[in-house]
Amino acid sequence: MTSKERILSSLRHSQPDHVPVAPDLYEMVPIRLSQKDSWHIFVYNDPPIWKARVDACSYYGVDALIPLFVPLEKPNVCIVSKTDDKVITRDFCENNGKRLWAEYVIVYSRNDPSAYVKASALGMPSEPDDYELVNSNYSKFGKEYFQDAVEYLGDGGVIMPVVGLPCLDHDPQSMYDYYDNHDKLLKKLNERGEDMMRQAEEILSWQPDVLMIGNSGLMLFNPPEIFRELCLGWMQEVTKLAKQHNVLTHMHCCGVERALVEIAANETDLNGIEQLEVPPLGDCD
Repeated sequence: MTSKERILSSLRHSQPDHVPVAPDLYEMVPIRLSQKDSWHIFVYNDPPIWKARVDACSYYGVDALIPLFVPLEKPNVCIVSKTDDKVITRDFCENNGKRLWAEYVIVYSRNDPSAYVKASALGMPSEPDDYELVNSNYSKFGKEYFQDAVEYLGDGGVIMPVVGLPCLDHDPQSMYDYYDNHDKLLKKLNERGEDMMRQAEEILSWQPDVLMIGNSGLMLFNPPEIFRELCLGWMQEVTKLAKQHNVLTHMHCCGVERALVEIAANETDLNGIEQLEVPPLGDCD
């Protein structure tokens, strides 16, 4: 079997020639193997991160199971701080001629994983005083971005475009809002869910082999009773939609997730899930 056949066989719950070996080579290993600074890859796409990840899997001879965060339109990215060892970027969008800046910035340190941080936590103003518009070396987005990654990987594994369930997240404010502004939070998460479904519709029209649901640490912030209220309905919808398109679904959730595994197996059309962490980091065996 090729790596692609091996992974797809497993996700279809049939018998592969052996267990797929697909370590999560996400950021640091591919970046260091590329011998480039992290911002060359993430900010300037030189090369795009998917290429660095594929190269790392090829280097180690593993089965590549690669999540792909596909920009559905050309992103607007600016560098708001730059030194020899660190680059900080911030996204913006245009609305009625006004530039609206993202609440979060991304901090890239040399050869280390990136960090997603509130601009205010770094003492940055709501609108940057000085910035540099990024001119990327790779400008494809949407279906072309996805197809480039698939063609480059070939039979070495599977490229999985990613969507994310609406949920409470690492920002403490979301947890406060769940208890203090419940109706407002529900409206916000429903809007996110509708956006996710529109994104899934677009991605599924490309006929990928697998659609990935990516929610790191989901059950840490959304224990079963909250998960059922906020997330399960959307999980059922997106996995059902993928099944209608004959596309497999796979989920990433680290940390505690035994309850999630049971709910997903019994109440959704999800095909696969990882990672299953043992105590103390997780609650699986």
